[in-house]
Amino acid sequence: MKLELKKTICALSQVDFTKPERAEEKITEAVNSSEANLEMIKDINSNAQMLLQIFSTSLQISNMELGKLNLNYTPFNVVEMVDSLVSVFSTIAKEKGLILQSFFDFENVPVIVKGDHIRLSQVLVNFVSNSVKYTKKGKVYLDVSMIKSTDKDFPFNDQAIEIDLGKEIISGNQLEYIKIVCQDTGIGIPKEELGKLCKPSHTIHHTEGSGLNNVEYEKVYRHLMGGQNSFNDRHGIGLSLSLNFIHLMKGKLNIESELDKGTTLTLYIPVIKCSPDECSKVHNTIFSKISCLKQLGSSAISRIVILEDDPEYLSILTKLCNQILKPPTISHIEKHNVVESLTDITANTLILYNHKDYKDVIERFSGKLISNKIIPIFRRGEKIPTKAKPIVLPSRVESIIKTIYHCLSNTTKKLLSPSSATSTMDIDKAFALPHNNRILVVDDNAINRKLLKKALNMLGYSADMASDGSEALDLIKKQPNSYDIIFMDLLMPNMGGKDSCKFMREWGCRSQIIAVTANIWASSQSLTQNGFSSVLRKPFTIDDIKQVLKHE
Repeated sequence: MKLELKKTICALSQVDFTKPERAEEKITEAVNSSEANLEMIKDINSNAQMLLQIFSTSLQISNMELGKLNLNYTPFNVVEMVDSLVSVFSTIAKEKGLILQSFFDFENVPVIVKGDHIRLSQVLVNFVSNSVKYTKKGKVYLDVSMIKSTDKDFPFNDQAIEIDLGKEIISGNQLEYIKIVCQDTGIGIPKEELGKLCKPSHTIHHTEGSGLNNVEYEKVYRHLMGGQNSFNDRHGIGLSLSLNFIHLMKGKLNIESELDKGTTLTLYIPVIKCSPDECSKVHNTIFSKISCLKQLGSSAISRIVILEDDPEYLSILTKLCNQILKPPTISHIEKHNVVESLTDITANTLILYNHKDYKDVIERFSGKLISNKIIPIFRRGEKIPTKAKPIVLPSRVESIIKTIYHCLSNTTKKLLSPSSATSTMDIDKAFALPHNNRILVVDDNAINRKLLKKALNMLGYSADMASDGSEALDLIKKQPNSYDIIFMDLLMPNMGGKDSCKFMREWGCRSQIIAVTANIWASSQSLTQNGFSSVLRKPFTIDDIKQVLKHE
C-alpha cells in the first residue's frame, strides 16, 4: 500500500512540478527561433531544461528503490549538453569571479552519440554545481575528450562492457568511451574522506591529525566562501545518486583532490556509436560549420593572433582555433610587444583581441588591419556595442565557433548546406506530411494549449483548441471525424483525456488521438488499449512533435 501511494504521489508531483517550468522552457524555445538568437535566451532555455531534470530527482530515487529505473539510450548532441551545463552555472560563476568554461575535443569525440543524456546531464550538473560552490577564486573547467583502450588511464581493460538495449546487446567496436573531466581550484577534500564521498548521508569529517574538528571545518568552509552559508551537502544525495547513475551507465569515476588546491573528477562513460541516419535526426549545425572552417583554414587565413592575457582563456582559444582552423601559426603577443608586432602584421591574419585591454591599439592600427579579420573578445556582463559580433567569455563552445565562422565567411548561406541552414525551430516547409490536416489541441492549461498550437504553427499547421475533454466532445459530436489529429492531455478537470477518448471512439471517431502526458507510469501499451493512437511525453520539443506526427 505504501509503495502504491508513493508511486502515485511521485507521478502527480512530476505532473505538477513540470507545468510552470515546461511553460518557461517552451516560451523561450519559441523566442529562440527568431533571428535575435541571443546568448541570454539560450541560457534561460538551458536553465529551464535543467530545472525539469532536477525536479525529477525525487522520482528517480523512488524508481531506484523500486528497482524500476531504466536507461533511455537515444542519440544526442554532446556539445549541446556540455554547453548547456556551462550556461546554467555561468551567472553564479561570474558573480563569484570564477572562470567557468568547457572544451570539446572535436578532432576525436563524435558530436552525436547514443546514450542516456538525461542521466549523464544530472551527473555533470552535480559535479559542476559542487565545483562552483566550493571554489572561491580561480576556475572550473569541463573538458570532454575520447579515451581508447591503449591509453594508460583506460579503466575498462579488466572487463568487457556490454549495454543491454532489450532487443540487442551492444559491445566491442560498437562502443565509444568518453572521458569528461571536471576540474576546479577550490578548497579541496581531505584524503581520508575521498572514499566516503559517494555514501548517502555522509558529512565530511577530519582526522585528529588535521587539526580541525567537524565544527571548525565548517567554519573554515564559511570563511573560505567569503562568509556565506555552508554549502555542505549534509545528506550526500547528489554524489550518491550520481554514482548510482554512473554504475547504471557502466561508467567509472575517479576523484583526485588536495586541500587548498582543488578537486578533479574524471568520468569515463561508454556510449554507443550512431549511424549516419541516427545522426541526421539530431539537430546539429556545428558539424557543418567546423567542416567549412577546416576547408577555409589556410586559404582564408595565413595566421592567427590572440591578444588575451588571461592564461585560461588564451589556452582555450588556442586549442579551439588549432582544431577547427589548423592555421600555419597561432601567436600570442605580449602587451609590451603588441605595437611592434601589429606594425609588421601581414594580410589575411585573424586577430582575436580583448576589447577592454587592446581596444585603443586595434583602433590605432585600423587602417593597416583592413585586410584582416578582427574579432573582439568581451567578458560576460560587459556592455557590447550594437554592431559588434564578439566572442563573449565564458561562452558556449558552439557560440565561439559560430562567431569565428561568420567572421571568416562573407556569405554564410554559400557555406551551409540546406539541411544545416534550416533551424529545427523554423517553419518546416519540407516536413513530409500534408499540411491540410485538421488538428485539435485539448488541454486545461491555457499556456500549454497556446504553446502546442504555436509549435504546430511553426511546422506549418493550424490547430483549434479546447479547454477540457468535455469541450472536445462537443466539437466532435456533430462530426465525429472533423479532425484528423487530436492532441489530448490526460489530466483535466470536468472530463479527463481517457474518458474523452473512450467516448470519441464509441461515437465512431477515427481521428488519430495522441495522448499528451507527464506521467511516466502511463505506458504506451495501456494508452493504446484505451483508444489512443500514440503518446507525446512531457516535456516535449519541436522534434518530439515532428516524430509523433510522422507516425500518424
